[in-house]
Amino acid sequence: MLRHLITSKTRLRLLLKFFVIEDNEAYLRQLAKEFNDSANAVRVELIRLTNENFLLTRDAGNTIMYRANKDHEYFEDMQRLVWRFTKWGEMKHICDSPAVKEIYLGEFNEAKSFEYVVVHDLDNAGAQHLFFPEEGTPVTIMSPEQFAEQKKSRKSCFKIWDYSYRSQLTK
Repeated sequence: MLRHLITSKTRLRLLLKFFVIEDNEAYLRQLAKEFNDSANAVRVELIRLTNENFLLTRDAGNTIMYRANKDHEYFEDMQRLVWRFTKWGEMKHICDSPAVKEIYLGEFNEAKSFEYVVVHDLDNAGAQHLFFPEEGTPVTIMSPEQFAEQKKSRKSCFKIWDYSYRSQLTK
């Protein structure tokens, strides 16, 4: 549903990046690389979202960092929409596992649907028994080495969570 309301794939990716985990921060070139998109396309959408006060900026030396504006009047509504679209409510429990190092959202088909890519520190047999996602939630579980190899062939795959966020999960 969300992709029918938001027709810009870059804007949709930005909303997913910043509203699944509200403390995500990123800068322009990082986003362009993660989204496999032009810096100009990302810049245009960052400006739009910043002008509407959905995103905040902060200076970090020569870099401008972007993050969700948690004080925006529609922040919670937007986050609920994003969580429903990505089925994050069904997935966030896997963040409790110490073996999980990173979670990415990646496009995996023509319809621009998303899958979760979970990067872990277990052997494949152990990893398969660790996660029990709800039916309909597409999840690929990989070691860091497998992910590094697979990422080369993915059109768009961007990080939404890593182990440093564990203490931030309060919802």
